[in-house]
Amino acid sequence: MALFMGCPMWQHPDWLFQKQMSGSKLSTYAQFFNTVEGNTTFYSLPNDDIAKSWQAIAQMGFQFSFKFPRAVTHDGHWQNCADYERFMTLLGGFSQLGPVQIQLPNRFDRNQLGQLAGFLAQLPADFRYSVEVRHLDFFDKNITEQTFNRMLQQEGVGRTLFDTRALFHMPADTPEVIDGQQKKPRVPLHVVSTAQHVLVRYIGPADFAANEQWFTPWVGKIQQWLAQGKDIYLFAHTPDNVMAPQLALDMQQAITGIGKGQETLALALPQQGLF
Repeated sequence: MALFMGCPMWQHPDWLFQKQMSGSKLSTYAQFFNTVEGNTTFYSLPNDDIAKSWQAIAQMGFQFSFKFPRAVTHDGHWQNCADYERFMTLLGGFSQLGPVQIQLPNRFDRNQLGQLAGFLAQLPADFRYSVEVRHLDFFDKNITEQTFNRMLQQEGVGRTLFDTRALFHMPADTPEVIDGQQKKPRVPLHVVSTAQHVLVRYIGPADFAANEQWFTPWVGKIQQWLAQGKDIYLFAHTPDNVMAPQLALDMQQAITGIGKGQETLALALPQQGLF
């Protein structure tokens, strides 16, 4: 079992620590975090040179949690497209990976569950997977959700837990919060584990203290899962992600009592805070 902490991306124009430290943005990021959401593959796949640079970082114990291309999950092509083959070839070049994310669109409902079942059953067993659903059908605490969870358990696939409660509790008084509330799913949080790995996406205020009522229950649950031998992947988001690294470090410290590289990172940053 292991705890993997990270952010939704590995670079941001307002992350000053990446400007003040030598090395590539990814290698600098990897000094403080051991995983990242690979959102970039959702939009486009890398060329061979970029893929090799990512693989070199992975060889040092860093784990990417790549997302399937949207041509597969959102355009409805599933295995029947070139992006699926290219994506699988990309995954095969990594010595180790975090869960490969299957993020489904808001419109994906109970009527398409059979299509998902067929897709999961044919995926290569070489990798771990985690599925994110956003339609309320899968939060009904009834036959649809039970069938969905049972299917994931049978395939050894995780259910992505996207906690947006703190985001929707925030006042909509900045463009970033308004944008986040318009784009992120407002769905119930059902804390379930369907595999030996758990992937949690958490979005909240930049100030860790303001997250207390939302994040504190996670601390005990994650510690429990770790004691059961599960691998936990926890990704910290803020509305504009400027403070996502600090939130991730604060979360890690709350869970383990240790913030990886926190003192070192603080030395590279202005006195007023992370950024």
